[in-house]
Amino acid sequence: MFKLSLKGGRSVYEQVYEQVAGMITGGLLRAGEQLPTIRTVAKDLGVNPNTVQKSYQLLETNNLIYSLAGKGSFVAEGDAGKAGLLRTALTEFDGSTEKALRLGAETELLHEKVDTIAAKSKAVTKGGKDDTD
Repeated sequence: MFKLSLKGGRSVYEQVYEQVAGMITGGLLRAGEQLPTIRTVAKDLGVNPNTVQKSYQLLETNNLIYSLAGKGSFVAEGDAGKAGLLRTALTEFDGSTEKALRLGAETELLHEKVDTIAAKSKAVTKGGKDDTD
């Protein structure tokens, strides 16, 4: 279910979080569907269960899943999770933008980058192919 990459500097819990979040927002996992148990995911990936628990906690914090004691974790209803993901993405964007500015990036360059990313996103959304594939 999950594919881990040891390259790129992303922690295991972030990778699990991003993959589950992507499956939910992409419609591969539907509201009410049960996720694999923390122990199962940890065993399959060969990682500590606490690592997977951290991913599941973050998914729950962002309203993408909910947990029932003794029953497991399930995909949440509605768009609340997407709003949480957007908040997280915007927070990361703010931090990256501030860092780039501190390192001397010009605001014009940042505007160009946002425009380029937006254009690529629109092309992919409309069924076009992203050049980075």
